[in-house]
Amino acid sequence: MTFTDKLIYIFLNWISYFLVIAFNVIANTEKIGGYSTGEVSDLYDNLFVPASYAFSIWGLIYITLGVYLVHLTRSINDSSGMISYQLLMISPYFWFSCLMNVAWLYSWHHLCIGGSVLVIILLLLSLIKISKELRFMGVPKPLPMWHTMAFRIYLGWISVATIANVSAFLVSINWGEWGIPSLYWLFLILTIIFLLNIVVIHNVQDYLFSGVAIWALIAIASRHSSIQDTPVSLEYFIYLIVFSIFAYMGYNYYRGKRYHPA
Repeated sequence: MTFTDKLIYIFLNWISYFLVIAFNVIANTEKIGGYSTGEVSDLYDNLFVPASYAFSIWGLIYITLGVYLVHLTRSINDSSGMISYQLLMISPYFWFSCLMNVAWLYSWHHLCIGGSVLVIILLLLSLIKISKELRFMGVPKPLPMWHTMAFRIYLGWISVATIANVSAFLVSINWGEWGIPSLYWLFLILTIIFLLNIVVIHNVQDYLFSGVAIWALIAIASRHSSIQDTPVSLEYFIYLIVFSIFAYMGYNYYRGKRYHPA
């Protein structure tokens, strides 16, 4: 890439980044469609919704994305080809993810829940593609933390948010749960989250991804602890999953150190 090409890509990265932040601020201060993001969530309440503090993770996501872009901008004169490769292979998917973020907010705030499911799946796929490209670039020598941290956290949260979005959509169409109690569906969803994280830890050793899942699970348990009729077994089950994910993270890390010592 020429220096001018790099400047254009970096400029578009920053424009996309600030577009997302601006739209998020507007969505929660001006109430696009007459609702805040949380108010729409309340309209389609379900057992998978976490405590409100869980959504503060968006601040961490946007901060780490900003750090990533700052380092990318500062490395514009890098001659190794790594920055050029990142700009070519990551930036287009980053722009797309930003557009999907904005499109999701628009759909959600206008109560187009089915449309928001489609959009969040596209957002999820773009983040999966970015993560795969970053892992490819990290072979054989791992990339610095600032190259990958933002997208690993982002992917972890959108994975959880996709499940929550689908749950809200099912509530919006009054699907009836096929006669199966809501609590049993929640147990099934939690089990799927557990298995997904075991696979991610085992295959790609992404502890940040699983850390986000733990954050979400604790927030779900926290919300249910404040609901009087919540079965104690649900909280125990959630914390059992949290402990099991933590334990497997520790085991996998130890196994990696044992078989691949520094």
